[in-house]
This record gives sequence, structure tokens and C-alpha cells, in this order.
Amino acid sequence: MITESDMQYVEITPDMMQYAHKMESKLGMDRTKESKIDTLVGLMGELVFASWFYGDYLRGNTLAEIKENFGQPDFDRKFEIKASCHRYSEFLNLPVREDYAKKRTPQYYVQVLFDTDKLAIDTHTHALLIGWIDGYQATENKEPKTMGRVTSYKCYLTPFKELHPMSDLKDIESF
Repeated sequence: MITESDMQYVEITPDMMQYAHKMESKLGMDRTKESKIDTLVGLMGELVFASWFYGDYLRGNTLAEIKENFGQPDFDRKFEIKASCHRYSEFLNLPVREDYAKKRTPQYYVQVLFDTDKLAIDTHTHALLIGWIDGYQATENKEPKTMGRVTSYKCYLTPFKELHPMSDLKDIESF
């Protein structure tokens, strides 16, 4: 079980924002979009994870690498980054779309949250690595549900409080 002190803060730099905006128009994804910034949120989630985990936001995030990974876990074929953009609450969940879960199960799901009241990301937005969960545990023995205003698909939901601290992920993966 994680607490707020277990979460990792990652600074969003001007370079990261510039890169994400440049890449956003090149990354058309064939899926249901619930907001105009879905692509940016997903890309920024991957940049934030790469910055924290590898120390380089570009690691695994070139246009060729991103396109090669479509339909696969985001990094090293084992980390699937789930990113959301809204105000933090301890009652939020890491969502795994039911249709995606049927196609693949990554080794780990990682939740990134852009903690903000507005539907936008900039260099003042707090990027939080909330926690992670084993790919099978994210869907095992759970019933998919709709999420708030999103009704076009269902998700397996893991409460943030049930995620593991990010520091544990680095410990596991350093072996």
C-alpha cells in the first residue's frame, strides 16, 4: 500500500514540453479518445517515466521507437505507462482498458498523474509517479467498470492505495 510520501515527483522541463508538442501531431492513435489532450497526456506520461527510471526522457521515445511499440508495452517490452490528467485524490484508480487487457499483459503497469485542475499540461504541472502493479494483478479477479463520465469503454480499476511504491520497482528491476 502506498502513501503520498511514496510517490515520485518529476519536473516537466521546457525541453520535454517542446518535444511532446512536436511529436503529438505525428502520433495518431487508432482508439477511442475521451479528450483533445489524450495523445499529449499519454506521451508525456512516457517521457516522465523515462526521465525518472532511465534518467533520460528521450530513452525509448523517438518517433521510430514509439511507433514500433504500438500495441506493445511502452518500455523494454515490460512497462505499460498509464497517464491521467486531473487533480490528485487518494480515491483514484489505475485504469486498464478491458479491450487492451484482452490483447496483452505487460509485466508492470505504472501510473503517472498530471496533478492539475485544468485539462492541460505545462511546465508548472506537477507530474507524479503514483505507483505500479504487476500486469496480471491489475486485471485478475476484477470486474471491468465504466469510469465517471467515460462510458465508451470499460476498465479494470486498481485503487492508487493498492499500488506499490515506485522505489520498489527500481529495486526489483536493478537486479
